[in-house]
Amino acid sequence: MSTNDTRKPNNSKQRNPTTGHVKANIKKDVPIVKQQRKPSRPQQTSEVKKKSFVETIAAKKNVTKESVSSQSVTSENQEKDTNTSSAPTTPVPAPTPKVSPWGNIKSMNQAVPGIVGLENLGNSCYLNCIIQCLAQLTCLNRFMLAREQNDVDVNKIKYKISQKFAINTSNPLGSSGRVAHAYAKLLCTIWNQHLAINNDNSQETTIFPHAMKTTIGTFCSQFHNLQQHDAQEFASFLIDGIHEDLNRINFSKLSMNNSTTVYIDTISALDDPSMAIKQWQHHLQRNDSIITDHFQGMHRTTLSCPHCSKRSTKFDVYSSLSLPLVQPTEQEYIELTSCLNHFVRKEQLDDSNTWYCSQCKRNVNAMKQVQLWSCPDVLVIHLKRFTFEQMASSSNADYGVASPNYTLGNFMSEESPQQESYTDPYMAMGIRQHKIETPIRFPIQSLNMEPYLTGPIDPQAPPSYKLMGVAQHTGSAADNGHYTATIRNCKNQKFYHMNDVDITAIEYSSTEENEELFWRRSVGVDEGAYLLFYQRTKGESKWGGMEKIIKLGYQKVKQMEKEAVDDDGFKQVKSKRR
Repeated sequence: MSTNDTRKPNNSKQRNPTTGHVKANIKKDVPIVKQQRKPSRPQQTSEVKKKSFVETIAAKKNVTKESVSSQSVTSENQEKDTNTSSAPTTPVPAPTPKVSPWGNIKSMNQAVPGIVGLENLGNSCYLNCIIQCLAQLTCLNRFMLAREQNDVDVNKIKYKISQKFAINTSNPLGSSGRVAHAYAKLLCTIWNQHLAINNDNSQETTIFPHAMKTTIGTFCSQFHNLQQHDAQEFASFLIDGIHEDLNRINFSKLSMNNSTTVYIDTISALDDPSMAIKQWQHHLQRNDSIITDHFQGMHRTTLSCPHCSKRSTKFDVYSSLSLPLVQPTEQEYIELTSCLNHFVRKEQLDDSNTWYCSQCKRNVNAMKQVQLWSCPDVLVIHLKRFTFEQMASSSNADYGVASPNYTLGNFMSEESPQQESYTDPYMAMGIRQHKIETPIRFPIQSLNMEPYLTGPIDPQAPPSYKLMGVAQHTGSAADNGHYTATIRNCKNQKFYHMNDVDITAIEYSSTEENEELFWRRSVGVDEGAYLLFYQRTKGESKWGGMEKIIKLGYQKVKQMEKEAVDDDGFKQVKSKRR
């Protein structure tokens, strides 16, 4: 496909040429089964073109249904005339069997809960891939959705928006709940769509995330267009938007003057555990939501003087880890563990980033180290595939790149969109993006974060994670190309590749220990991996374990860690007795 991903909807045999809808195809590494050809598109009147986006779609659907109906009647009449005629008759070919919208797969005779294609509204693949990954996180689903209709068969459960869903209208940083509600409504549709497909034999097997995209664009002008965007930036905005809309803090009674970061010299003040507790309590004064509970952790940054060993420490809250990619020397791919080791290593600051040592009374090239203090239940890892370099030429006029600028009206019509000049913001500043194309291998079943943690570990919720989703990118830059997702369904634990409306089932069982099979059967995941979504395998640890530390105390939690037993009831041995 084009690296700009700015094409009009593909009017192939699988796309409805009238509505633009595509029947989702689930396939197991086999070519997509071709659908029956739809009736030709009737001439569109100017009156229909002037209607709104939603009205246009509805009008087109009606036209299609009428066309199909009239063709059926005509066909029946022709057949009757042929039978009554004395002229030689030609055998009428048998009707083509109806193709399942989920592909020709015997083992999947019905739709899978939570697995449904999302229509591309014009370069909206960055939105689709993030929605697909977030939709499989159980802690977020459990908070936002409730069972409206219980059934013994899990495939027949119907969901609705949960009553826990309380909007904070006093938060000036939120959208009065519109972003969170748009996501919850879309999430509810994703997890109910299989009911319509299986029970009603619906022909519309995909979802139009139009309301979600419109709402996001209303509160962030960056996404208020049909251009391609960085999926990592969209994920950050959406998660933060949900956090602000569902924040439990009453901002009408809160002062906004205090700083959100606490800097303390460990030599003259508190020890690390006390400092971590103080920083988290300070964070909770303005942040208390479902995102705070399960998506946020803390890391510790330490600066030390190479001359007098004076040390300064600060704790900061994070909701995702941005890892630099370490180029391999012998292997053909990068290991995620190598990126984590590089992230927590010590480094010496250069002359452009000196630190003032209050004891030496001068700026020094301090030693800096970032270490993880706690890990949340949902660990989002951003792989820094894109680097930036200054271009040789300094003339901004040389960097303008013309590309088609679609509008909703152009996207829905048959007319070619008008060509408008679009200037890449980085190119306009004389900066070129470079993408690291090296494949990245990461754990599928068990990512152990214990070696990278400096804070206490809850034995009831150890820092072991399973992969739930991968946002993948193909192309040369983050704001062009194409995005897809590979996700683990949180119900059946099977993996699927989601490419807008096209779905491929990956033949890999979550019980298989040989993860090499996953890489063989999921071609392209390691090469395009951009964002990783991990979820804690066992238990939950609110606030990344800080809730238990605040309630019980640091020493008590450390004692519990020492007395921890494994699944067989044996205590962990740190050292041999003498």
